[in-house]
Amino acid sequence: MDWWTQLSPGQGSLLAGVMTALGAVLGIIIAGGFFSGKVKTLKEALDTSQEMLERHAETVGDTLEGIRERISVLDAQTSSLASGLGRIEANTVELSESAEQAGLEQAGLEQAIEDPWNRVRELWFEIRDELERRASDEAIDGRTRAAYGRIDRRQYYLLIEKMTEKRTLTAAVSEAFDSALAIWQRYKSGRTAVRPDDINRMMALRDQVVQVAA
Repeated sequence: MDWWTQLSPGQGSLLAGVMTALGAVLGIIIAGGFFSGKVKTLKEALDTSQEMLERHAETVGDTLEGIRERISVLDAQTSSLASGLGRIEANTVELSESAEQAGLEQAGLEQAIEDPWNRVRELWFEIRDELERRASDEAIDGRTRAAYGRIDRRQYYLLIEKMTEKRTLTAAVSEAFDSALAIWQRYKSGRTAVRPDDINRMMALRDQVVQVAA
């Protein structure tokens, strides 16, 4: 018969207490080994754990800050790319729909520069580029910029309308862009003689939208 079966209830309780004490001591020894021998008391164990958690939190914080900085740089690069793509699309549309229709040939470009039609086109390009700059401003929500980018550049009135709806443009500035677009649409085919007062009007509209931007 095993010896522990012959223990009295009192002896059993005493033995259980001793085993519990030994387990506690063993736990402290194991914890001490876990913390590289630097932990000797429960308080030190808790303090060491707190320090480890704080160092981990600092590391995570630094990592998140680095990620935020990278996202900010990427956002700025995306805005610049969106603006460039908008201008490329717009230039492609304008070249196919206006320069060809106006019948400008390479041999006559120098003379054409002084033509009223070319002056109107140059002013419209300045106004259009300002509109594209505003549409790709990195201060605008990314989804909103993406929505602007999906609008067909053959229909600039839709872009102006959407930017006004989203309050990217004020009512006055929106009206200025609309007026400039209307003048350009009147003359873009090259079939209608350009009136001097429309050139003056385009210059005033260009100055208005650029001044507001500055």
